[in-house]
Amino acid sequence: MGLGTGEAKNKKASLFKGRLHHLWKLCGAYDTITAVNSKKRVLVVDDEAGILRFVRISLSAAGYEVITASGGEEALQLVESQKPDIMLLDIVMEPVSGIDVLFRLRRASNKIPVIVFTAQNFIAESALSIGAKGYISKPIMPDQLVRKIEETLDAHNAVK
Repeated sequence: MGLGTGEAKNKKASLFKGRLHHLWKLCGAYDTITAVNSKKRVLVVDDEAGILRFVRISLSAAGYEVITASGGEEALQLVESQKPDIMLLDIVMEPVSGIDVLFRLRRASNKIPVIVFTAQNFIAESALSIGAKGYISKPIMPDQLVRKIEETLDAHNAVK
């Protein structure tokens, strides 16, 4: 008897997460990463479902609690209702861009640390000038992303 569509997707996601976990164990990073983050809540915002899924699985495997939003308005609502520790924000989105989200957060005096990610590095400079704490270039590498989150949270907590 074959698996239903939902079961097949769950099995595929589970296998991917298991392989990612195994790779991180092999490189020795997993234990260090999971010990440091103590279930920090990360809001990931991107209008590309594949990127959201990849980042969610990668960060979940590293021990983070991950919330996702597929657009700017949804992200702004989740910042208020879920109180994430940090936001990963795509810049190029429609109809509300990542720059718009960042501008609205800072105008409302919200101090959540934001890391932007984009394939267009020149746009990241604009985000940094209005309050982003860092950026990551696409394509995203999980170990690089986790390091950037840790560095940003450490710097943010040192200022508090």
